[in-house]
Amino acid sequence: MAGSRAVATRDRIVDEGARLFAIKGYHDTKLEDIFTGASVTTGAFFHHFSTKEDLGFAVINSHMEKRRQDLEGLLLYPQPHSVLAQFGACVVYLEHTEADGLGRYVGPQHSSFLVWQV
Repeated sequence: MAGSRAVATRDRIVDEGARLFAIKGYHDTKLEDIFTGASVTTGAFFHHFSTKEDLGFAVINSHMEKRRQDLEGLLLYPQPHSVLAQFGACVVYLEHTEADGLGRYVGPQHSSFLVWQV
């Protein structure tokens, strides 16, 4: 039970960080705004994240995981072309290489256009 509460707290912090970063930008978002918006104490925040930068990486990882799941769903359950067009139709799949910790979107001619460290 304590573990699920900790996960829920971490998820609230990540969600609030993502929301505020999108509205105010990373540099203009204060940690106090995140504490207030996520309804967490300073101690709870620092239990899960060492720095605001750590939270920034968690927000990016969360976003990329959601996109990966979306793309995986499209591959497992093909939809009409109109749904694929919402994803730009140029993204075929998400390739993830465990060995080097890099992921990349690969286009129709196997040309990468985004690389990040996970």
